[in-house]
Amino acid sequence: MPTDWRRYCKPRDLVVDGLLINVQLAEGRHHVVTVDESDDSLDLTAIVTRQAATAAIPSLLRTIWEKNRSTQLVGFQVDRRGRLVGEVRLPRVGLEPGEFQLCVRTLAAECDRMEYLLTGRDVE
Repeated sequence: MPTDWRRYCKPRDLVVDGLLINVQLAEGRHHVVTVDESDDSLDLTAIVTRQAATAAIPSLLRTIWEKNRSTQLVGFQVDRRGRLVGEVRLPRVGLEPGEFQLCVRTLAAECDRMEYLLTGRDVE
């Protein structure tokens, strides 16, 4: 039976809109996480920077590599559309609300932090 991840978004800081979760962070900041469902996993993705901003960041690949070395839960990469994104893949089997919420919040916070470090702004 598929996991209904929307039931796990009851806390006020997680607002669901279709396949999107708007995560409310500290100091009025927020970040949007997209959920892509497959039969056996939930793939969480959050945009750090769009293609135009990504292309303008010097030493981006080295920065991504260094961040991926120090981060255990979230992985960063440049996607097919040229955007810098953070990702988390969760298996559906045995997934519990607390684990899902931790992963969503961590992804949003790490992507928001990376965005600010690279651009100095809160766009996404």
